[in-house]
Amino acid sequence: MLAIKPQARLVCLSTPWGRRGWWYSEWEQGTDWQRLLVPATQCPRIASHFLIEEQRTLPPLWFRSEYCCDFVDVADQVFGYALVHAALSDEITPLF
Repeated sequence: MLAIKPQARLVCLSTPWGRRGWWYSEWEQGTDWQRLLVPATQCPRIASHFLIEEQRTLPPLWFRSEYCCDFVDVADQVFGYALVHAALSDEITPLF
């Protein structure tokens, strides 16, 4: 358990799946993390012909998320991330 061992460390490995959830929040705003970004194209163990085939068969957003380490909008999103953030303003006080 990390709470009882101050010298312990937490290593998290994942691919992005949308601009949402814990992984995205920690990647963008978390503190005390060392971030390493390694897209599949930089991994010598993954053959380029495999990536070409995956890019051909997968939807573009899925490929970018899984193999390019890109936080993209997800397919079931009603409004895109950029559109929602463009609508936000510091001048507006929330109702809650």
